[in-house]
Amino acid sequence: MQRIWSTLVALSILSSCAFAGDPIIDGEDSMAVRRTPLRVLRDERGVPHIDAGSLEEAMYALGWVHAEDRLFQMHYRRLRMQGRLAEHFYRADDASAEALNAKLVAHDRMARTLGFARRARRTAGALPTEYQALLRAYARGVNDQVAARPSLGTAFIEAGIDTFEPWEAADSLLAWEAIGEVFGSTVAAAQHEVDMMSQCAGPGGCPALGCNATVIDEEAAIVPPPEDGAWPPSYEDRMASYLPAAAVRPPVDVKASQGFVVAGDRMRDGRPFLFGEPQIALEAPSVWYEAHVSVQPANIDVRGVGFAGAPGFLLFWNRYVAQTITAGGGDLADLFELATTEDGRSYVVDGSEEAFASRTETILVRDGAPITFEVLESRYGPVVSDVLDGAGSQTLALRHASSLRPGDHSVVAGIELMRAHTLEAYRDALRHWVAPTVNALYAGVDEDDGEGHIAYHATFVIPRRAPQVIGDRDVTGQHPYDGSRSANDWRGQLDLDWNPHVIDPPSGYLFSGNHLPVGTWYDAFVYSGVRGNGDTFRSFELRTRLARMVATPGGADPAALHALHVDARSIALERIIVAMQQLRDDGVLPADEPGTVPTTAAATASRVLSGLERWLDEGGVMDQRVVGHPLAEAMLGRIITASRVDAFACEWGAAEGGVTHFLREYATDPSVLQRPEAGVLITAAGAAWATVMGEGHLGPDVSTWTARVEPDVISYQRDFSCVVEATGACSLTEAHEREAIVPQNTVATIASSFASSWPFTVDFSNVDAAYALLSPGVSEEPRSARFDDQIPAIEHKGRGDIDALPPSPLSLSRVTVVEETALTYSP
Repeated sequence: MQRIWSTLVALSILSSCAFAGDPIIDGEDSMAVRRTPLRVLRDERGVPHIDAGSLEEAMYALGWVHAEDRLFQMHYRRLRMQGRLAEHFYRADDASAEALNAKLVAHDRMARTLGFARRARRTAGALPTEYQALLRAYARGVNDQVAARPSLGTAFIEAGIDTFEPWEAADSLLAWEAIGEVFGSTVAAAQHEVDMMSQCAGPGGCPALGCNATVIDEEAAIVPPPEDGAWPPSYEDRMASYLPAAAVRPPVDVKASQGFVVAGDRMRDGRPFLFGEPQIALEAPSVWYEAHVSVQPANIDVRGVGFAGAPGFLLFWNRYVAQTITAGGGDLADLFELATTEDGRSYVVDGSEEAFASRTETILVRDGAPITFEVLESRYGPVVSDVLDGAGSQTLALRHASSLRPGDHSVVAGIELMRAHTLEAYRDALRHWVAPTVNALYAGVDEDDGEGHIAYHATFVIPRRAPQVIGDRDVTGQHPYDGSRSANDWRGQLDLDWNPHVIDPPSGYLFSGNHLPVGTWYDAFVYSGVRGNGDTFRSFELRTRLARMVATPGGADPAALHALHVDARSIALERIIVAMQQLRDDGVLPADEPGTVPTTAAATASRVLSGLERWLDEGGVMDQRVVGHPLAEAMLGRIITASRVDAFACEWGAAEGGVTHFLREYATDPSVLQRPEAGVLITAAGAAWATVMGEGHLGPDVSTWTARVEPDVISYQRDFSCVVEATGACSLTEAHEREAIVPQNTVATIASSFASSWPFTVDFSNVDAAYALLSPGVSEEPRSARFDDQIPAIEHKGRGDIDALPPSPLSLSRVTVVEETALTYSP
């Protein structure tokens, strides 16, 4: 084991370690007796490497380092999920904060109505005893670290918070749920159903679906249709036997993550390979927390990222298994419209009255009067009408997928994934997964027989919903159900074997760029809520690159695959330029006239083509240092909107899925470029030109253009939904924002480095030769050198330097240790 320097710290964990008069933790005495040693080793980037004798010890140490580096982040997530933001952030004496205060109270009402905290407490108490013990150990680690520190830290001081309530097992479930809400908001899903209810309430019934939602590029799907009935188990055993009136796959919302896996028999070194690029805009601290857990007696040695507040990993690798994820689009909730009795205290199901359960919630308000309200609970779940817009007089109850798994939780999956050494064990771990909804990519080599595998799983709970059709429109899972009929209730959940998945495909590789997970054939079995109507620009890049790279004689080169982390090319834009050149050659676009200001749509499109051709000549990558980059970026953005016209969408689909569908066909058959496609290109060009001219940096004369690189702002303690309003980047305190100069920051490329929240590469020919980078730093404390010490690395990555991703060995003996802390723990 390499050591630059080390400090052995013997810690006596006593509450008296706090500065006198500085209240730290309420309600719990710290343990003073320890007997089993364990170590936390910090490398040169501050990443903790936990060397423990048992998994329980490791969870204690993980709780310790999470609290040491991210205590306010943990505290804020807990408050947010408990519905206690007004208690801490309300500004009663600030007349300008009226809108903010209203948001805080509305958020707290929503969180308490949905009952996140109540659900977490119930679930924590119902978990198997082993996991309860691990969560308690984690919580003790958090609380002991807080008791040992001299103060809570800068964020607490600036927020005016001087105490930290003891961490509990249920709080770790809340921390996991907080991330799940970022990936897919429960309220947003419910609001969609209310909006659909309003649309379908008119005399004409539900509006007809347009081509924007119904034209699907089936060939782009990750999971192909079954050929032999082996998956799904059989058509005869399908859990929903109806065919939808019309399959609906709305285009994906703006997402930016990507990843891929390549089978060993397609690699030059003969071993599976995994590439991960989770994309979340950089913030300080990062949404992720990187750690390494080694428990040699239990044969656990895993490195990856989870999030502060909960044990387990979402993206990780060990010696046998690796996983990366992208955001999925599953639907985890449904509304049920209740027929209430006249007094409003009961509701009717199958002709019989059932009394609501009732609970009283009180929102404490900082320097203000508390707000008390009643929440009614039904067999389906809480009544949520008051926290949804447009619910009117309807009484709507919300059913969440977690109700199908009352004694289970995704945190169990996170723990079990650490133990997985085979594909079978990995899949068994996924059976515990409820949320967030993700596309999970797997690569690994089974410990027992050395067999390599790759796999994809749509990872979330899919309820078995009753079919629902209004008129000729299938609205299953998209419109509130009639709760007066028990037949409309969920009928359990699908087994993991029924979730969209594929193992060891003939192609030898799998990838996800938030694109279409599975074709519409799957809708004949069950409504899952997955989104996507084809490729995204990023999956289109991966599809094109990987097909070429795995076909290389001798197999794909691991170094070349790894270098895709800094690949800022756009094959989609290159093909758009070729199509526009064809239009110019065919006389649809006039020759550009330099020195003039274009006045017609066709002339403007010709000028845009000149600008894009200069961009190609200057390097042709999505990089601010390349002349013409603003126009290239604008063109990719504006063509998404332009593609939504029926003349184009009814043939190809809309948005990124439709555009990439057209471009894929155009590459082999240029004759598909007809009037509708030309119209979209010309319209997009006009909108892109207006955008860059409006920005004022580029003038109408392409020959005078220069490049300009502008810094990006890294927000500080960012509230994910900007509930706590602030200027700039929604930071808790603007003084601690940082800037990063990341030229390759376009989300339409694989690189997209400003959102490159934890790029990592794992080659199973040598798991100690993995690479990973957590930016801007491991610590949330602005006074710490580890707060922003990795900004230079992400800036180098953003300039196309693949060596910016540091080696991240798995073996403790390969770790360069700069700090060592000894902890002791007893159950």
